[in-house]
Amino acid sequence: MWTSGVAVALAANLSLAGTVEPVQIPPVQSAEEEQAESATTPAEAPAAQDEPGTSTLGDALREEALERYVEGGVLFERREYLKAAAAFERSYAAIPGGITLYNLALSYEKGGDVVRALQAYVRYLDLPDCPTEEPSCADRRGEVTKTVEKLRGKVGVLAITIEDGVDIRGIEIDDDIIPPEDFPLVLEPGKFEIRVRGRRRGEVRVRPIEIEPGQRTSLFIEGFDKPPAPKVVDDAEPKGPSTAPPSGRMTEEERKRRLKIAFYGGVGLTALSGLAVAVTGGLTLQAYNRQDERCRGEGVDCSGTEFPAADRDRVEQLRPITNTMVGVTAGLGLVTVVVGLFAFSGKNGAGARASVTRVAPAPGGLRLRF
Repeated sequence: MWTSGVAVALAANLSLAGTVEPVQIPPVQSAEEEQAESATTPAEAPAAQDEPGTSTLGDALREEALERYVEGGVLFERREYLKAAAAFERSYAAIPGGITLYNLALSYEKGGDVVRALQAYVRYLDLPDCPTEEPSCADRRGEVTKTVEKLRGKVGVLAITIEDGVDIRGIEIDDDIIPPEDFPLVLEPGKFEIRVRGRRRGEVRVRPIEIEPGQRTSLFIEGFDKPPAPKVVDDAEPKGPSTAPPSGRMTEEERKRRLKIAFYGGVGLTALSGLAVAVTGGLTLQAYNRQDERCRGEGVDCSGTEFPAADRDRVEQLRPITNTMVGVTAGLGLVTVVVGLFAFSGKNGAGARASVTRVAPAPGGLRLRF
């Protein structure tokens, strides 16, 4: 099992004692095994030889690193990736090692926390290459470099520029106050409301920003007595004619989206109305046939006292209902067709001419002209 191998291997690595030094825990797999297993399982830690002249770590620190590392591997196998990452974090805090940091980053990536995964992978790339005299090194640099490039396309970067003479305490994002020296900051794509907080009481500036994947957003912070400067998005698409609608008007995409919703709703209502027509029409036809059968034969006067009054009344009740439902169904169908023409026609790209549909009265109905 992974856990037993790791326990024995990591225990051997943690047998080094004395001052708290970073201990490297190299991977046990061969190159072929690493290529097959690195995408699904965390790297395991084999036994390492004691280095002469090194001191042993304290028992508490050694046990903490071992227990948390094994715990992280068990949680990873259970696909509880974020819990596994937390366990590897604690193991790395006790004994920083390249393989622990790799497993930490992999767990965050599997758990969907792209920002923390990227940060951990970048920390891993800061380690020296293996082999080295340093106790912690990066032996999967090529693999991690490709992963970092992939993850950077899924996140955005927020950078700030502070005007000379402006002193701020930090920038609040999602209730966390981040000091200026922590920028540029990696964030997941989305809309944020940030608060720039100055040193003095009441110096607060609120700014909505939108982080886009693969882009760097720059924010210029001026003095609190000046109007806020607009944000700048680097690496944006080439500028062109403005497609933003005037204030108070919806975009073409929003208009078509609403029309499509109305069209599908109309299709459903038309279908229900058609079903109602089928039911009422069937009942009307049944009553009429029953009346017609009772009026057949010699000596039957359907215009006098022998007329089947119950069947006649039923026909007279159902006939206007059926006619009304036929009209409603036809009206719904016509409206649905017109809405569909507007919803699924129009511009198909830049410079395309909009499709125009004209509805005009005509003998016996309506005339549609394209």
